[in-house]
Amino acid sequence: MNVKFTDSFTESLKTMMWQESKVYKFYAFFRYKLPHFFKNIWLFRKVLWNHRWWDYSFTLETLQTSLQIQSENLEKYGIEVDESRLKKVEKMNRAIEIISNIQKSDYFERAEEIVGKPELRDWKFEKEEGSNLMTLVDDETPEEKEQWRRYFDYAQKLEEDEWKELWDILKGKKKNRDDGSGMKGWWD
Repeated sequence: MNVKFTDSFTESLKTMMWQESKVYKFYAFFRYKLPHFFKNIWLFRKVLWNHRWWDYSFTLETLQTSLQIQSENLEKYGIEVDESRLKKVEKMNRAIEIISNIQKSDYFERAEEIVGKPELRDWKFEKEEGSNLMTLVDDETPEEKEQWRRYFDYAQKLEEDEWKELWDILKGKKKNRDDGSGMKGWWD
């Protein structure tokens, strides 16, 4: 068996050996990694400023910021064909929109547009006999109670549907990888 190596193979080996040397790693740290670190601090400055370990909204904000950066760069500089690249950008932008909705927590306002907002009444209280306690008087009609139930149910359904859609976008569909969803495929 005769094995031949081209000059490009030999050059590739030399490059690999050079990149594994301590001298190159020292150089690469200051030339690439450290500037990249400071650039990331700048890009994520708002998230870093707002981050609190006990609140999941900042984890979502980190994901949202990361997706915004990736979406913008993939749209402008992506080398993939437009058909698949733009589907990924569209899914990323939808995920960004959903995260924004979760952070705004505007589900009741959106439910109000569809179902209508139930009429607000002043609360009435009655004093309990023999004590200083007050009891809230339930004087809503069955129609009003039904309207409130539909309002809350619709707002809850909106929120649950968007959470489900967000995770479906991130995990992707097993059967159809051509729809742009699937976080794993965004980096392929």
